[in-house]
Amino acid sequence: MRWNRLRLLLSTVLALAAASPTGWHIQQRAPPNASITLHIGLAASDSFLDLEKAAAQIADPGHEKFRQHLTVDQLQILLTAPPSTSAKVSRWLHDAGIQLPSVHQRGNVLDAAMKIDQAEKLLNAKFYVYTDGWKDILRAENFSIPQPLQESIEFVAPTNVFPEPSNRKAVVLTMSAHLLVYAKSTTLPTHPSQIELTFAVYGTEAAVFNATDLQTFLETYNEPAAEARASYEIVGSGDAANGVPGVEGAFETALTTQTFLGLAWPATGIFYNLGGVFGPSNASSVDATGQRYTTYDTYDPFVQFLQDMMHNETVPSVVSFSQSWSENQVDEGYARSVCRMLQAIGARGVTLIFSSGNNGAQGNQPDQVHLDIFEPKFPASCPYATSVGGTTNLANEMAATQQTVEGVINKASLIASGGGFSNYFERPDYQSTMVPAYIDSHVPSSYRNLSGFNASGRGIPDLSAFSTSFPTVTNNSTIPVGGTSAAAPLWAAIITLLNDYEISRGRPTLGFINPWLYSLPNGTLHDITQGGDNSGQCAPNSNCTLSQTPGYNVSVGWDPVTGLGSPMFNRLVDALEARAGSNGSNSTSGGNGSSTSGSSTAVRLSDTSTAILLLSLLISSLTWLL
Repeated sequence: MRWNRLRLLLSTVLALAAASPTGWHIQQRAPPNASITLHIGLAASDSFLDLEKAAAQIADPGHEKFRQHLTVDQLQILLTAPPSTSAKVSRWLHDAGIQLPSVHQRGNVLDAAMKIDQAEKLLNAKFYVYTDGWKDILRAENFSIPQPLQESIEFVAPTNVFPEPSNRKAVVLTMSAHLLVYAKSTTLPTHPSQIELTFAVYGTEAAVFNATDLQTFLETYNEPAAEARASYEIVGSGDAANGVPGVEGAFETALTTQTFLGLAWPATGIFYNLGGVFGPSNASSVDATGQRYTTYDTYDPFVQFLQDMMHNETVPSVVSFSQSWSENQVDEGYARSVCRMLQAIGARGVTLIFSSGNNGAQGNQPDQVHLDIFEPKFPASCPYATSVGGTTNLANEMAATQQTVEGVINKASLIASGGGFSNYFERPDYQSTMVPAYIDSHVPSSYRNLSGFNASGRGIPDLSAFSTSFPTVTNNSTIPVGGTSAAAPLWAAIITLLNDYEISRGRPTLGFINPWLYSLPNGTLHDITQGGDNSGQCAPNSNCTLSQTPGYNVSVGWDPVTGLGSPMFNRLVDALEARAGSNGSNSTSGGNGSSTSGSSTAVRLSDTSTAILLLSLLISSLTWLL
């Protein structure tokens, strides 16, 4: 896919926010002495086309370089911005009094630490403290870039991209009555792996991971892990011991971390708690005169995390993300730059799993203020993300929709599996057959006149999994929680198990899996053909601005409700073995493709059949609440 450079429009070079910051309210002007780190994305060079080519070859099951992942050094060469571009932007910063050691470049992103008053002068902007009633962030809705730098800069963050506001309500559902397992009969031979296999969760709230709750969960659902005191390595400022009960982030993190580790242990889990899309908490400081003031040492944690994944020597094999934005709430240039980062990370051998959202084709919006009829989720809409929708009723698995999901407590709960078509990203080659076939056969012609529908856009989700009634321990109480935030870590755990299987046979990790998924023979995944349409919810008493809430229907084959379907582990293993048999062992990664720490410690899913049956245990044990 070729990327269009961001053009900062208008003769005044004014950069406008992608949308009004719905759900965020101005609290005050940002203190001039508050700290901020600006991430400045430099325009792509010809080497980015080489990265695009390399990433495509690595992900193509039919190419001789399939899964020969890039080393960190190889990637750095492909990420480097032209020296002339770096020099221009560095000179601009230097002239504004911002220079080394406050400026640091990694690949095509310059990180520049400064005070708010410097940032305002640099960008001709006004920064404000915004609040959603729970978190405070620094943003500038409008900013400008000097005309000579328009061709050199793709984005500046954090500025005009606002995350979706946090929600104090839990995504809580009542229990379903019919349970099944995805891989109950699978037994796999296991060989010791000499590589430490790691997986990760990207946290979206500060200090919501609760190690005590995780231990309680493991004592019930994975006793060996509990006896080993299994937990997550914490990267960032998060508190590993305490959570914040009563906010959506706490439930999200508990659901994701418990589901993932419960299935993937003894692989090593990492919890990246960088403040999430909501930004780090503010803090109190004292100036030279003894006067106390509030500081907002803020940055864009998502960009920082992606930069780490591109530039760190070692990276996890799988990362699960549960939070997202509505695509039309994100500046397109920012979205494209982030998507390119996902492409680079996938080329290193990392699988990136994103939830597709919980309110069908409309997406959840704060205050129910919608910009379009159809609102797909980002980063799930990026072609280099693997997006996961939701199912329910495992005894006769069907799409999670308003027709099938029972026990919805409030609008923050799962309404319908998110899905649709991107308005920013064109349809990737791996969807060139299935997605047009669905649109031609199942999308009403009337949809083409509705805002937000794009018949040529990247379709989401790619996959789906069980997403209702997961037992989750929060604040020492076990409750059933649902949403695609459950489905995403479930698939991430499946990929972790597949990675362990591959590594034990001397083969590299899966990395970016979408082209492989769409090439699988029929029957490898469980095609979901029941459940109705994924229309969202728009209650008249919630100030909803939508005139209608249409959805997409499930169908045979790919559909924008459940994607290609839900996992059948043993058939995925068969597919890996079939390809290995027809193409040789493919045992050479070509770099850091196995996403390891380089440790010689033998780490294995010691009895892989037991590890697979943890999925059975996790889902079947839901009956304790029936």
